[in-house]
Amino acid sequence: MSAFDDLQSIPPQRLADGYLARAVHGARLKLAIVEIEPGAELPEHRHANEQLGMVIEGSVVFRVGNETCTVEPDGVWRIPANTPHTVTGGEAGAVVVDIFSPARDDWASRVRYARRTLTSRGTTGECQSDPPSLLRTLRCSRPRGQPPNRSSPLDLLLHVRTRLRMTAAAF
Repeated sequence: MSAFDDLQSIPPQRLADGYLARAVHGARLKLAIVEIEPGAELPEHRHANEQLGMVIEGSVVFRVGNETCTVEPDGVWRIPANTPHTVTGGEAGAVVVDIFSPARDDWASRVRYARRTLTSRGTTGECQSDPPSLLRTLRCSRPRGQPPNRSSPLDLLLHVRTRLRMTAAAF
């Protein structure tokens, strides 16, 4: 297994209705970019993993223990192990980054969708295998070389990186 990958080459996993994740699995950590449809509810659950996260775009309403908060871009959360929590996608949905420690092995049984491949015309293929969700914003038919849009998870992460650098430069 290579130490490097491209986010859009990682097959998305359906976590629940309205929740798709692309996960990078480490020995002790799991990093996931999760796309959440508007209003999608993840029922109360808990896990043995500590969870940290950040909203990249959109918003979510989190309840962690007895505390509820609407989290918007650049907002972060910390969920201790075994703490009950729920999350609901905001009005426009959301793209979030989640980090779990130790790595979650329970996601291995989740449905995975086909990897994207380039066709001879320079567009991505296998789009019919993608789940019907926010992944449509990845622009399956975008020609190679077209400027990226902020709708793809990778472009959103690059946008956040730029914003973080601008914030750091202000100090």
